[in-house]
Amino acid sequence: MRKVRIIELGHFYKYTLKNKWLIKIENKNINFIKNDPIGFVVLDENKQRVGKVLDIIGNVNSPYALIEPFPHYNPPKEVYIELVEKVRRK
Repeated sequence: MRKVRIIELGHFYKYTLKNKWLIKIENKNINFIKNDPIGFVVLDENKQRVGKVLDIIGNVNSPYALIEPFPHYNPPKEVYIELVEKVRRK
């Protein structure tokens, strides 16, 4: 069984090469060691899927997420991530 959590990731910062998005991660409560976000889906303010996480770059205090946008989507102001966690059976 899977548990899906939607949490705020950050805000759009700028475009990079080949129209990728650079997102400034402002949520310091995400543990990137426990929950590796690479490959997870990124949502906009309306909870629509707009892309997926390619990489986390930058230093520990101010990380950035590199996003591969889905076709025909403009970058949203606020970006959320859809974390899928496995639920352990007792």
